[in-house]
Amino acid sequence: MLIIREKPDYYDSAIGYGIDKTVVYHRKTRRAEDPAVIRDIEAAIERVEANNPSLHRSTFVPFHVGLCGKIYTGTFAYENSKTGAMKASLYRTDGEHWERRHFWVDKDYPSGSLDKKSTSGIYLWDEKRTSVKTLREWLAKTRQGVESMDVFLQHRLVSFISIDRQIYLEPCLKDSSFQRMMGGVETFQEIMMFISGVLGMLERETPVTEDKYIALSKGFDEHSFRRGPTKHF
Repeated sequence: MLIIREKPDYYDSAIGYGIDKTVVYHRKTRRAEDPAVIRDIEAAIERVEANNPSLHRSTFVPFHVGLCGKIYTGTFAYENSKTGAMKASLYRTDGEHWERRHFWVDKDYPSGSLDKKSTSGIYLWDEKRTSVKTLREWLAKTRQGVESMDVFLQHRLVSFISIDRQIYLEPCLKDSSFQRMMGGVETFQEIMMFISGVLGMLERETPVTEDKYIALSKGFDEHSFRRGPTKHF
């Protein structure tokens, strides 16, 4: 896969595992502005969140990365580089030295935060969803890699991120520490298969069901499950 980009990403180095210049990924990060794109991404995320637990109160706020037909859920918080203080949102009066940090797995979180029943931060509880009181419970019950192929097909997307009330298309994934969720080689292969298989088939305008798009995204084609010729005597 040939990657044309403005900014390097963590999986670009995996190009050494094989270059197929017929597969091209134009990775140009841009803020989502089309109302239809925003609406469909938000709807896809709502479907994912409907099956995920919610936290009562937390310093860590959920955000979502969409990649190759699937949606992943992480959290973010703002950390003060001088004091180490962390908070869910910033205000003009908070001053300088605040940076946004991203968290995916239990090892990413500060010591002691996984089992702390927080009473401060953004109120995230939703009475229609299962609620949990600790990050450890939330991590254990949150589904990752949830299939949501329709929004990717409808808008010809490879990736997106929805974070802090903003949506960006074809983002640089290392900016959200997505390498903690998926390694470089796997991400490179996922994108290459998705572009050549799923989006490639879509561009050729061949009628294909959504189930078949999912199979193509995993590297299967029309020959994968055919039986060989049977001899008759």
